[in-house]
Amino acid sequence: PPDAPGGWERGGEPVPAGSPFVLRHVQTGSFLASDEIPYTNIFGCENEVHCFAYLSLNKTQNLVGEKKGELTGEVPLRKHGLPNIWTIRTATHDGQ
Repeated sequence: PPDAPGGWERGGEPVPAGSPFVLRHVQTGSFLASDEIPYTNIFGCENEVHCFAYLSLNKTQNLVGEKKGELTGEVPLRKHGLPNIWTIRTATHDGQ
C-alpha cells in the first residue's frame, strides 16, 4: 500500500491508468509536484510543475524502528501531500 514504508517505491514497474503514484527527479532526488494553478500559453491550458517534497509534518517514530533493526534512515515514512501525488488519466476515465 502507498502509506506503508516504501509503498511508493515501484521503479520500473508499469503503473495502471487511474492509479496514484509519485514521481522523483532522478538527478536531484526531489519529488515532482503541481500547484494546480492553470496557466494559458500557446499549447493551451497547463499546470506548472516544480520540485518540492510536500511531506506530512507528523512525527514518524523512526528511531524505535531503527533501534530494532526494522528500518533504516533511507526508508521514507512520512506521507506525501496531494501536490506530489499524480494520476495518469485517459480519455475513457469518467467519460471525459
